[in-house]
Amino acid sequence: MTYEEIDTEIDRILSERKGSLPLHARAVFGAFMQWTSGLAIKERCPYCDGSLLVTNLNDQAWAVSCPCGRSSDTLRGL
Repeated sequence: MTYEEIDTEIDRILSERKGSLPLHARAVFGAFMQWTSGLAIKERCPYCDGSLLVTNLNDQAWAVSCPCGRSSDTLRGL
């Protein structure tokens, strides 16, 4: 996927979502999708503006982290 395709896909997914999400949800999901697409991660933490880092925990779990920790999250089973 390209950066543009990732942005479009995130917009589609979030528009179908009912209920609120944390401020960092878009950035975390974007970082994960960029990483799985083999792209450089351009997403930044909305709280500290630090770069997001994706770490592979196992074949079905990934950690996304940032310098301040507020955008840190774990994604499983995707």
